[in-house]
Amino acid sequence: MFPHICGVSSQETLLGPACADGDPVKIVSYNLRFASEADPQPWSRRRPASVELLSGLAPDILGTEEGVDHQLADLMDGLGDHYRLVAEHRHDGGIEENSAIIYNSRAVELIKIEHQWLSTTPDVPGSISWGATLPRMYSLASFRRVADDAEFFVITTHFDHESIEVQVNSAHQVIDRIAGLDPDVPLIVMGDFNCGEDSEPYAIMTAGQLRDAYLTAAERGPRLGTFNNYAAPDPDGVRIDWILVSDRVTVSSARMVDEAPGGQYPSDHLPVEAVIDF
Repeated sequence: MFPHICGVSSQETLLGPACADGDPVKIVSYNLRFASEADPQPWSRRRPASVELLSGLAPDILGTEEGVDHQLADLMDGLGDHYRLVAEHRHDGGIEENSAIIYNSRAVELIKIEHQWLSTTPDVPGSISWGATLPRMYSLASFRRVADDAEFFVITTHFDHESIEVQVNSAHQVIDRIAGLDPDVPLIVMGDFNCGEDSEPYAIMTAGQLRDAYLTAAERGPRLGTFNNYAAPDPDGVRIDWILVSDRVTVSSARMVDEAPGGQYPSDHLPVEAVIDF
């Protein structure tokens, strides 16, 4: 298991100063599809394309879903020594997928990290509620931008894939946690939400201070469904992977990354990217 870099209680309010102008920050959210040699698209086949794609994107902060330990280690080897990883197993009793954040230490510095489970007992690792069949979680990190010491929050999460009730309760839980954060500090929320723009969880997540980075970006790439199942994405498909930002954040560009290095899509999801500033 990858260790916490540092921890805070679920009841502790993470605080920081309002941000000043500085270098743009590139955010990427990516469901990696867990590594399995039994999969029709095994990790051994996808690994080179995954490393090439992410190295080319060169994110400052990368939130990942489903990555297992050796999969994340492969990405870290490919990204370079200036990248750092903080991750936590979701304690699913199986292959132990991680909720992970990889960050460029030349651009940002990690201050604190918190891992919580999407359940009525969020401090209990592996806990499930509302009829969910698998544990789900979110990670909340506080970062400082190296260029100007501006602080900001990042949440990465992976919602349930079967139950709208679980998704709705998960959305409320994340929003309730956000209510405990300093509203003057910029916030980015990203992940695989397993539901689209017309869903109740999306409405809950965007009812307050959060905005969809793709819809509010100054420049946008083509609209694409983000679950592409290792094939060319469908323009009419559902965007189930999102990056959301608070009103303290400006978005210069956003896109779904439709790239298949060497003809190989690295995952059954597309990465989503946003270039932001505060």
